Amino acid sequence: MPINFYWDKEGCHVTKVESQGLCTSFSLSDGTGFKIGIPLDELERLVKMDLVNNFVNVNLSVFLDKFEMTANQWKVISCVLRQSEEITKAFAGYPKLQKLIELPYEKLHKLPTLLYGGYIRGLYLSYPLNFTRMPRSKFYSNLFSDNEYLVTVRLDEKYNITEVRNETISPSHYLGDYFV
Repeated sequence: MPINFYWDKEGCHVTKVESQGLCTSFSLSDGTGFKIGIPLDELERLVKMDLVNNFVNVNLSVFLDKFEMTANQWKVISCVLRQSEEITKAFAGYPKLQKLIELPYEKLHKLPTLLYGGYIRGLYLSYPLNFTRMPRSKFYSNLFSDNEYLVTVRLDEKYNITEVRNETISPSHYLGDYFV
């Protein structure tokens, strides 16, 4: 059974897996692809599979979040984040998070995805910055991660910040680097 995708790439399967330095690149049957910000050898160790030579026979589900945020949304949201004292305090000492909110929209959806949990049953992937509407809610949310540090940011329907929560998490909760 090939590697199957759910959510954003449902119905696709992997046609090629390759190492791209500190990232692992996946080519898909629909002509698109994505990267995970983890070196191939480390990813294969986590999933306990040879992904390059055996991806056709690998029984692995991949759950890839849909990149929903539009350029117009990011134009407004990025200004709100950059001008927020709460965000400045929460991101203090974390240059990757500070750099992330400075990126132009065109680069955001091209960043390598982060891996979180479920390594044996499947790969759960998320974009490092993708404000999405919470189910059955008017609010938008994004989880900013820098290894063992996590910042949850929620915005209302007019993109006003309603919550900023930062916490220390297990270093294995989110894996990968989006600036590789």
